[in-house]
Amino acid sequence: MNETKKNTMPKWLLVCLLAGGAILIVAGLLTVFGGNSASQSFVDRFNELQASNVGINSDLTSASNLLLGIEAKEMEKDYTGIISDLQITLANLNDAEAKVVLTSTTLTKLQDMIDDSSDQNVKTTGVQFIDALNTRNDAALKMISDAKDLVNQAATYYNEVANNQQVTIDVDEFAAAANAFYVNSQNLAGIGEQYNAAANAFAEAAGFVIEDQ
Repeated sequence: MNETKKNTMPKWLLVCLLAGGAILIVAGLLTVFGGNSASQSFVDRFNELQASNVGINSDLTSASNLLLGIEAKEMEKDYTGIISDLQITLANLNDAEAKVVLTSTTLTKLQDMIDDSSDQNVKTTGVQFIDALNTRNDAALKMISDAKDLVNQAATYYNEVANNQQVTIDVDEFAAAANAFYVNSQNLAGIGEQYNAAANAFAEAAGFVIEDQ
């Protein structure tokens, strides 16, 4: 391995790490602002979902901040610190992934409440909200899975650099995967907007008010 490759963060790797910040947009945080007594059960269930969202956002924020801080450690050749940060990043991504999966239980309870409602508007907007949340969750799980794969490969790269070993990662394949991850992350903005719109429509029908965080 030449000295340039060992001491300069490759462009393909930088794209991957900076793209890590893009996964945050999937969190789509909302907070219940108020409701009436008739809507309290919906408020409680909605807040359960939002509690998970807070945890997901916290995990993804931590992961993103660690990824964005790697460039500075690269310049200092602090490969041990980078490897440690990548390991913590993977733990954060795993935690976020688990929290996304756990929302399915709350969604099932919310679906039952919507099905039992006599208000057709609640039924319609509730189904649309659940569909939007499922779409958002599917996108989140896909992006988190892709991010974990890229971070694992980055960890392999830095372990090899730290131990002065030959780099085994196929740079072209990794670059293509990193670029695809970045492009796909741009679609999350639209998914987040659709989720927020569906949440507000459902809240209005169910009798409570929410505000963006």
